[in-house]
Amino acid sequence: MAMRKLAAALAFGLMAGAAVPPAMADLQNGKGRRPFEAALVLIRRTQWVEAIPPLSDALAQDPRFPEAYLLRGQGFILGKNYAAASEDFTAYIVLHPDQPGGYMQRGVSRLAQGRALEAEQDFRKGAELGAHPVNVDRGMGDAYMGQKKYREALASYNDGVRLAPQSPTMYQRRALAEQALGDQRAAQADAAQSDALVRSGRALEPNDEVSGLLAQAFAGSAGGPVAPPPPPPVVVGPGNGLPPVVIPGQAPPRGPDPRQQASDAANAATALAQRGDLGGALKQMDFAVQRDPAVASYWTLRGAFAAQAGQGDVASQSYERALTLDPNDADAMLGRAVA
Repeated sequence: MAMRKLAAALAFGLMAGAAVPPAMADLQNGKGRRPFEAALVLIRRTQWVEAIPPLSDALAQDPRFPEAYLLRGQGFILGKNYAAASEDFTAYIVLHPDQPGGYMQRGVSRLAQGRALEAEQDFRKGAELGAHPVNVDRGMGDAYMGQKKYREALASYNDGVRLAPQSPTMYQRRALAEQALGDQRAAQADAAQSDALVRSGRALEPNDEVSGLLAQAFAGSAGGPVAPPPPPPVVVGPGNGLPPVVIPGQAPPRGPDPRQQASDAANAATALAQRGDLGGALKQMDFAVQRDPAVASYWTLRGAFAAQAGQGDVASQSYERALTLDPNDADAMLGRAVA
């Protein structure tokens, strides 16, 4: 399992007055410059996976290029090559053992490989080095979920909600833990709060440690700053009986088109599930994914209802389909881990 698709994007900006890191000093002297710049061109187009070959060329020219490892690791995560991502983040840690971002990102990639205990150790190390406490709480909670330690996960998510009461992510995560513990009422309330924050525009997520490190990699490169890859998803199909959430900045589909039909079916499925009719809810979600099969959150919601109905194979298949469409769908990752 691993972490996230995006519902509310985090802001990533250049660090004011940041010193040029060693790798950028090498880059400015020409070492690895051309392939690294070529990679940045692709990254600016959000073509992270396509940027992997030029980043590999840059590392062939300069094996001690930490930013290239960090960027390539992100590309590997988005390409679902989690083992390669872990290797790159490990290489980054060797070069910068005092930076929490490398440990936090390696923890994410290890979660995606089902290595939850090792991920927990990485998140603990990130905490020791000063990682943002909310990101640590989220990571630790996810690692506990992967180990089926649901009460410990709930405690971590409780801390995250306390520190970041406007974070939809933390409410969504806590809802997953509450659902795993059988507290459906609390799970519904938290998912509703997450939904309300996103819809109201009041959502506020903490920046992560990687954003500043990536900003350094982009500093001084041709073309100005670049948007890093999406962080873990804030809200998707929550896996606890609530409908998918409208992403801020995107108008909900309108009119009698397949997308609207799928959305209506998902809402109907939610209502049926809340009345205990999981069979009816699954039929509605079958229709939703038939009408709009490219929406990962519908597959995630279908997997959640199937899991509640004891249909493990259907749940696993749905979560896998969601992750094929969106490798960063954290709820699908967590659902797959506990299905």
